[in-house]
Amino acid sequence: MNHRVLGLTPAGAYRVTANGLPLFQGAADAAGDLRFSYAGSFPAAFAVEPAPSNANPVIVLGPAATPNPARPGDIISFSLSASDPNNDPLAYAWTFGDGTAGSGPSPAHAYAAPGAFVAAVTVSDGKGGSASGSIGIAIQANAAPVIGSGPATAPNPALTGQAVTFTVSATDAENDPLTYAWTFGDGTSGSGASTTHAYAAPGS
Repeated sequence: MNHRVLGLTPAGAYRVTANGLPLFQGAADAAGDLRFSYAGSFPAAFAVEPAPSNANPVIVLGPAATPNPARPGDIISFSLSASDPNNDPLAYAWTFGDGTAGSGPSPAHAYAAPGAFVAAVTVSDGKGGSASGSIGIAIQANAAPVIGSGPATAPNPALTGQAVTFTVSATDAENDPLTYAWTFGDGTSGSGASTTHAYAAPGS
């Protein structure tokens, strides 16, 4: 059923309540008329008062990103905690600084290339209130492993058919697991940080 409240001054947002319970909230027109629809039996006693002003959401914690720094292809988990003084439902809109976007309080994203990026998030309450935050993201290129010592062979020189031990020591700045691929110069190969090989014929 349609209802109308006349002569509200000034024009603006009003709230209709009955027994302290909100029934409707909306804007009166320039003439001070507030028009609204209410399903069911409308209370005989009701109150009309200026609507409380909308308050912006509040960012409680974040934004945060883990891991950060990261490498191309790593899945980064973003997070943000926010609240709303009016208990409005909140929407989260993210931009990751590389032309892509996400939503929700805890999206995930992987960057395709190294670089410095700014991930930004805006929290909205659907009534014009919002709050924003941002965080810098460092995407680092993969560093090559470093050979600490070697390769070394023993014994050297060796006899035909004698087992020769090959060793090398290497480290990786990101602590990635390392693989070792050897070629022995006679058409054969091996693997591992330490491996053995016997040559079938003399040569150098």
